[in-house]
Amino acid sequence: MSFCTEVTVLPSSLDVEPIERYLHRSVTVVGRASTGSSNITWFILIDGIPAVLRHPPLGLSLPTAHDLAREHRFIEALAGSAVPVAGAIAFCDDPEVIGAPFLISTRMEGVCLLGVDPPLPSRGRLARSAIETLAAIHSVDWQDTRLPAPPGRYLARQIRRWREQLNRTPTAGRLGDL
Repeated sequence: MSFCTEVTVLPSSLDVEPIERYLHRSVTVVGRASTGSSNITWFILIDGIPAVLRHPPLGLSLPTAHDLAREHRFIEALAGSAVPVAGAIAFCDDPEVIGAPFLISTRMEGVCLLGVDPPLPSRGRLARSAIETLAAIHSVDWQDTRLPAPPGRYLARQIRRWREQLNRTPTAGRLGDL
């Protein structure tokens, strides 16, 4: 395994000084994920150790789509379980620090499948790994994690949430009569 290589190295457009003050540690920007349309993903080094910083797009906030506090709670709750999850380093809900709330986690090794057709021998391992990860997620006792899991009506809640997000998205008009 190796780190995902889908990285665009950018001139540092992420101001690390406020992050360094927040963490009391040295931060270096390595690059930014070149794909994705939800939260912005930055690959950073904290005192030379690979990490990931994620924040919502500046100027756009879809409350449930960009809920990094919720994501942070899940990362912490799944730590120590069979689910392969990054380690939580920090969560900052103060938008004054970098202009938006952000979360920092360890950087995990893995395979990026975006635009890549993996070699035939790798496909079986990738499929098994995906199935094992899904099984691990489903084996977690949500009550032991103290994570919120409202009972029933999941699909109705999702559809309502997606409609609300679509109504808040400035580019939704290009989707026509979705």
